[in-house]
Parts: sequence; structure tokens; C-alpha cells
Amino acid sequence: MTICVSINANTMKSSNQIAQAQSIQHLWNQGIKDAAEIQRRTGIPRSTIYYNLEKLKKTGSTAHKRRSGRPKKITPECSKALGQYLDGIWQYRQEHWPTNCC
Repeated sequence: MTICVSINANTMKSSNQIAQAQSIQHLWNQGIKDAAEIQRRTGIPRSTIYYNLEKLKKTGSTAHKRRSGRPKKITPECSKALGQYLDGIWQYRQEHWPTNCC
């Protein structure tokens, strides 16, 4: 059995980005909230620092926000009903259609 996994490189955080975010959050928790000071101590690009400082101000964390992805086209109830309908068709076909035709 083969399992396929799709990874979008644009949305995945690298280990370097995670380490940078953790460093910024650590300094933030120590009371260092100035982007220039964080940049001087860490060497992290200032744009990265500003991005993570905004996340800290809004959410209190630099953690990646999980998203649900593409919305479902049908509700779970419709999906269940459709599955039951198709199962019924399959059962009817097995019971009433000839198995060796032609």
C-alpha cells in the first residue's frame, strides 16, 4: 500500500525559521521587545523579527496557526447519505444483475 503526502514548500516552516521564532519569543519573554536589540543579539533579519513580534502581540505566541484547508463542498450529513445511497445501489446490483453476462 502506498501513501502519498503532499507538502507545499511555501507553507511549511523550516527548522531554521522555527529556531528563529523560538529565539525571538525567548528574548520577548525576557523583556527585550525592541526589534533592533533582538537583531543585534541574534543576527536574525529585521523583517523576520517584525513578523514574529506582530504574532507575539496578537496571539502571545510565534507558533504556526493551523488552518483547515479547503472548505468541504458538502456537509458530513450529505456525505453520509450519499455513501448510504451508493451502498444501496451496489447491493441492488449484486443481487439483481447477472454476474456472467455475454
